[in-house]
Amino acid sequence: MLLRDYTPADKSECVRIFASNIPRYFRDHERPDFEQFLDEQGCPYLILQQGNEKQIVGCGGYAVRADGGADLCWGMIAQEFHRQGLGEYLLVARLMRIVAEPSAKSVRLGTCQLTSAFFEKYGFHVQSINAGAIANGLDDVEMNAHIDQAFRARIQQQWQELNA
Repeated sequence: MLLRDYTPADKSECVRIFASNIPRYFRDHERPDFEQFLDEQGCPYLILQQGNEKQIVGCGGYAVRADGGADLCWGMIAQEFHRQGLGEYLLVARLMRIVAEPSAKSVRLGTCQLTSAFFEKYGFHVQSINAGAIANGLDDVEMNAHIDQAFRARIQQQWQELNA
């Protein structure tokens, strides 16, 4: 696996990955927001590649704010690569970058009810659920994790295990 920074040349592949997750995890009306996010590049965004041809299989970003809070943004794995540990790899890679910032105190994310249990395994807790806010049958779930020494150590350990 190769993790690298996003470039504008990656946009079409990222949009393809987004589309592969419609309608289960995203809805088509969210696509313009995602494309605008990619065009504006307001935070670090990573590309996950795999295989000899270095096929793009996932993407996801993060931001650390001046107030010590951090956000995970637009993380996704291509539908055909789900359940292979790639989502874990992408999540832990982003969390490693966040916990490397000494000022980082918490990290939040927005997801849907279909993936909230995945994030709970990494120390995130549901803060709010807005039923049907994304679309009919797709709830907006806000989650947060407190970054303390134990969280930092756990993420560092998971990263070492993933790269062993």
